[in-house]
Amino acid sequence: HRRNPTPRIWWLLAGFVVWANLHSGYLVGVGLLAVFTLGEALQTALPRMAALRQDGVAALTRAEVRRLWAIVPLGFLAGILTPATYRTLFFAFGTLSSSSIQSFITEWFSPDFHQVQGKALLLCILVLVAGLLATRRAAGSAASDPTFVLLGAATLALALTSQRHVPIFAAAAAPLLGGA
Repeated sequence: HRRNPTPRIWWLLAGFVVWANLHSGYLVGVGLLAVFTLGEALQTALPRMAALRQDGVAALTRAEVRRLWAIVPLGFLAGILTPATYRTLFFAFGTLSSSSIQSFITEWFSPDFHQVQGKALLLCILVLVAGLLATRRAAGSAASDPTFVLLGAATLALALTSQRHVPIFAAAAAPLLGGA
C-alpha cells in the first residue's frame, strides 16, 4: 500500500471478515494494521520522520492515512459478521485471560531460551540487531523507517510473550533487516 495507495485497501475489510470467520486471531492482523497506520501517520505529520524512509516512496497523504484509520475499527468489528456475532470479539480476550489455556497450551507459553526453538528466536533477534547496526553504518544513517521499527517492536513483544507469534515477528522484522 505504501508504493501504490489506492481505495482497493478497503478490500482488506473483506479479508478481515473471512479471517474472523476462520480464527479469532484476526485481531492480531487488526492490531498490526493499527501499528502500521500509526507509523505512517507519524511520517505524514512529521516530515523529518518521513525522511528516514529508505524505500524512496513518499509518505502517505493525510487522506490516505485517514482511510487507514477508518479501516482499523471496521476491521475490529468484522468479528460481528460471524455466526458467534459479538462473542467473537471477546473470545480472544477470554483466551488471553484464561489461566488454564495459558498454563497448559504450549503455543501460548513464552519462548524458552534453553530449548532449540528459543535459541533460534534469540539468534533471529541477534541477527536482526547486528544487521540493523551494519546496514545503518554502511548507509551512514543512524535510524530506520519508523513504520518498520514500530511493527518490529510490536511483534517482538508478541513473540516474547507467546511462541505462537514468533513467525509474525520474523515476517515483520524482515524489512528492518533488509533495509526495505
